[in-house]
Amino acid sequence: MSKMFSRFRGRRAHAVIAAGAVVVIACALVLIVAVSRSPAPRGAAGPPSSSASAHQEANTSAGTFSQTLINTAVAAPLIAFKAPSSGDKRPGTSPTAIREAAALDYLALVLQQHPSATAQNGTTVQSALLAQVAHLVAGGNEPDADGGLEGWSHAMVADALVLLKNGPAWSQLPAGEQGKVTLLMEALGYAGNYTYNDASNFSSGLCGYGDFSKTNNPNYQDGYVDVELAAIQYFGATTWDKMLAGFNDASFIAQLQAAGFTNAAHCYSAAGSSATAAIVRPFVWMGHPASDLMGIWNQLAADTFDQTVASSVSGTSHHAAVSAHIADGTISPEEGHCCMGHEFDSTDSWGLRSSALYVFEGWMNVTASRAMLSAVGGFDCSTASSSARYEVGSEDLIYKLAHGYISYALDQKGVLDNGSGQPSSDGALSKGYPYDLDAYNALDGPTSC
Repeated sequence: MSKMFSRFRGRRAHAVIAAGAVVVIACALVLIVAVSRSPAPRGAAGPPSSSASAHQEANTSAGTFSQTLINTAVAAPLIAFKAPSSGDKRPGTSPTAIREAAALDYLALVLQQHPSATAQNGTTVQSALLAQVAHLVAGGNEPDADGGLEGWSHAMVADALVLLKNGPAWSQLPAGEQGKVTLLMEALGYAGNYTYNDASNFSSGLCGYGDFSKTNNPNYQDGYVDVELAAIQYFGATTWDKMLAGFNDASFIAQLQAAGFTNAAHCYSAAGSSATAAIVRPFVWMGHPASDLMGIWNQLAADTFDQTVASSVSGTSHHAAVSAHIADGTISPEEGHCCMGHEFDSTDSWGLRSSALYVFEGWMNVTASRAMLSAVGGFDCSTASSSARYEVGSEDLIYKLAHGYISYALDQKGVLDNGSGQPSSDGALSKGYPYDLDAYNALDGPTSC
């Protein structure tokens, strides 16, 4: 490990606790950014003026998790994905879908770590999770399992299902619902193998709506490759490859239809027999087979965080010289270190691509998969070669979301991205950032390895 990474281990002066401002999401849904397990401050998730002490709270039911967020997740609407259509090709990329998936994943993580956790109104986390899962697999509410950009939300669902199977709620699920959970995990995992296997090179996911490439920016990869991590953890690497080898599109579509999984059946029917030839191959991504679970995660983290940290990035966007930068003019505590999020210093068809939102959309899933693997014992710190760069990149992103970041990209022209409500309809907050941040603080932060 490099000298920089060694210095990182001892660099605690700028560590900050996650605290935040109270904000309203959607139908008066309140999210308050969580306090972390660490007694030393590590960065605010709300506006820079937020007072950390004002929002710290004792949490006797779940220890390392925010009681306020537990309350919110328990009270969240029942999760339901829309069916894909020509008018709404990727419903799993909507802020609502991502936020609902993040809440589901958060409930499963809290329960797996703290089986007796409850909301302050007396509702147990377990009962809330069971209700969410029952609705998810009732038929017509499940992810469409396309295999593409909808991994933004589908990966967190997959992580939640692994946590569910490895937590106390699994034994409380009726056998029929257990079977549907497993069938849904199969559908998600098969789709990820279809799109991301090294031997594949499709321009579309299973649904056939196009505009996909497995070599797109990390916020694409940090979706369905994370789904594959979950599928491997759920079934085991050897079993998973055997299941892939035995896949048959006609029989699997019949299973989906029998379960009432109309969203997923729509996409598998659209792919038809061409799906079988692609899915039956053993999973290999970037040279990493299913047996190399940590190699897959390390590759994801390395691709997501591969730039030298900079608080401002200059370039040309929309035919003008611009500078993407931290909104309040402060400097990232990770300045000059490896490694910043790739999409803080990248390009797209309009020039500079430097966006805190795009980095977040990759981070949320590589973070969720690490938390899931850590919770069930699948994350091995001794082989986590990308852990230090992930931690630097995470701390840099958290700081920039706390202080605001002026972003530029194809569809962002000097847009303020932050963790407390901007952009209001499509920002990190509307996509469940407080849940992700609390999970990071509990299981993934700088002291986790």
